[in-house]
Amino acid sequence: MIVSDDRASEYRNQRSGGDEVFAVVTPQLRRGERALWTERPSPLARARSKLTFFLFGIPFFCFAVFWIAGASQSGGQSSGRPVEAKAC
Repeated sequence: MIVSDDRASEYRNQRSGGDEVFAVVTPQLRRGERALWTERPSPLARARSKLTFFLFGIPFFCFAVFWIAGASQSGGQSSGRPVEAKAC
């Protein structure tokens, strides 16, 4: 999608409150190039892309906690009462 410079600068001013990023990018452009979009991506989009990894890791975390709690009861001298091993 190609946006005219006037609409792009109007949108940029509404969203970012100024031309800070645009001022950094503009000197780096080659002749004939123009910046159409200088905003940052949505943080929500990045969070959604990592959600599967997070959900996939929950069972492994629970198993690790269960394993360590069980290992702490299995042997050796304990200075206090044993820890109950509970799964998530």
